Amino acid sequence: MLINTDDIIDPVQIENKYAIFSTFKNDVVFHRENINTPIFCGGIIKSISQNVYNFKINEHIGYISCKQSPDLTLSTNQIVKIAIINNEKLIAVLPYASYAMKILRLVNPSLNQSIAIVGINFFSILLERLIKLSGANVSLIDSKDISKIMLEFDKEAKKLNGASINTIIYDPLTPKVKEFISNINCRHKIDLNSISVYDKGLNDNNYIKGVKYPYSYIRWDFKRNLEYFLHLIDTKKVLLDFFEVHVIEISQLDEMKRKISEFRENSLILFKLSI
Repeated sequence: MLINTDDIIDPVQIENKYAIFSTFKNDVVFHRENINTPIFCGGIIKSISQNVYNFKINEHIGYISCKQSPDLTLSTNQIVKIAIINNEKLIAVLPYASYAMKILRLVNPSLNQSIAIVGINFFSILLERLIKLSGANVSLIDSKDISKIMLEFDKEAKKLNGASINTIIYDPLTPKVKEFISNINCRHKIDLNSISVYDKGLNDNNYIKGVKYPYSYIRWDFKRNLEYFLHLIDTKKVLLDFFEVHVIEISQLDEMKRKISEFRENSLILFKLSI
């Protein structure tokens, strides 16, 4: 959602330093939202307005923006402090973490609840690790071989001492997957295609302008979700050892498009800008 930066009540001027792009065929962020340009997700604060508190010039911050520019202006609602400088995996995973945290709040897992995630990729592994922190039992089921899904499903259920699967989270990559899921008797079925990647706030013009949600109104918004995720990383409750990212240093934004074409499918690319 685009707004006039003059309307932001607590503007922060940012110098973009990092941008992420994925060539994964069914990437949950880029593929689903038809995003064909890198997403800027990390930078440095260059100036702040008098209405900005708890942020300082030259601080490293994380955010999500598709605007293709070396400079950016955002509200403090849309930025979070990055305490661990040069943690490139952390910066690269921010758009996916925001989406995963939104799904986590939607599922609202509880102790001993049984949840199955159909499809194994770096995003589903991230989601699995976040859900497990609640004490829920989580099973990752490979969707590549439809004929084996039911067998895997039953096998995982037995591992949970006979507990039935309460929730299935799936990405309908093929009609067969969707048909299979529709025939399973389960209380909750969550189709990732039905959930926007834009967390609470990012599709709200007032939030983007800097208007804060009262805690009693919305407990978890985009900023609070990302701050909690960063806390999990800082306290080592979630490790980022389940994916690889290619870091490419560039000096011009035009280089990104050319570099992307050089990468094969199923690559996660983090551009590091030295503009």
